Amino acid sequence: DLNSEAAVTRGSTRRARRADWDEILELDALAFHEFWQFDRFALADAIRATPRHRFQVIKSVPVHGYHVTGLAGINAYIQRVAVHPEAQRMGYGKTLVNDSLRWAWRNGASIAQVNTQVTNERAVALYERCGFSFAPHRLLVLHHDFERSETNRSPDPPIYTCLLYTSPSP
Repeated sequence: DLNSEAAVTRGSTRRARRADWDEILELDALAFHEFWQFDRFALADAIRATPRHRFQVIKSVPVHGYHVTGLAGINAYIQRVAVHPEAQRMGYGKTLVNDSLRWAWRNGASIAQVNTQVTNERAVALYERCGFSFAPHRLLVLHHDFERSETNRSPDPPIYTCLLYTSPSP
């Protein structure tokens, strides 16, 4: 539950602009395994996935990170958080998550959710530091590869992800 406003250093993020998209997509390709990478269509879909959204970048040149957060009623969804690999472990991820939570709280959300791979220990640790806890269930993401090959290789195994929710404030 979102019971209080998240702390964010004022002025650390700014609204993402269309002119940022190429740089954001390059960053995304560096930050995520190929299966999870966004192209222009996936980024646009994430932005349009909910009735309201916030699309912010870290104020830096080049852009060190970005987030897309959606809001539908009282439910907030952190749809994407990406930090350039060379800028990781510098606090940008926490800044982005807290910016997302602050916006959601200010706009009436009472719960926030994020989905990440169970094996992505750094992401899980970041979300836990920001007040998230594991949901009682896990999601299963199935992958279907339409690439044709002469060897007809077997499909990749399913990827298990975890859904994390914000926890109540003490």
